[in-house]
Amino acid sequence: MTDTLYHLMMQLDEFLDAIPEDIEEKDVLDEYDSIMGILEDKIDGCVHYVDFITGRLAELEVKKKRIDDSIKRYKGKEQRIKDYLISCAKLSENSRLTSKNYTLRVQKNPPAVKMSFKPQKRSYEEVMPEILPLDMKPFIREKTVYIIDKLQLKNQIKAGDMQIESAWLEQSERIVVKGK
Repeated sequence: MTDTLYHLMMQLDEFLDAIPEDIEEKDVLDEYDSIMGILEDKIDGCVHYVDFITGRLAELEVKKKRIDDSIKRYKGKEQRIKDYLISCAKLSENSRLTSKNYTLRVQKNPPAVKMSFKPQKRSYEEVMPEILPLDMKPFIREKTVYIIDKLQLKNQIKAGDMQIESAWLEQSERIVVKGK
């Protein structure tokens, strides 16, 4: 079994610390060259391995992008077909389509709050002060985060108590497929 880079460095340090003064310089140089040769090979191997991993990561990133693009395309296709089925089902008397194997019907989703602006989402490194080591406590600062209570907003719009120009309720539809 070959030694690790760490063990080889320790071996080199031990060798350099243990050189007796009465030993010939040629013997010291031979042993030093032997250790350095193995050490250089190990360093080269580590660097080659890091290069291999870096290349593999780059390949995987390209594959991930292709997969993400495929997922996006298929989601678009799925939505277009569902929209097509909804429009066809709406043309029938009872908003249903029936085949030998399936029954499709249009069903309304519950109303959802839509807003004319998108709240910014920020990611903070959140910590729980009670589980931090004592030496980290001086570095904690508090942040106040404001969120929109969509449930309360939805209830206010439904009740008609307030006129909110930047938010409204929108009811979407979905297609429900049941096998026979």
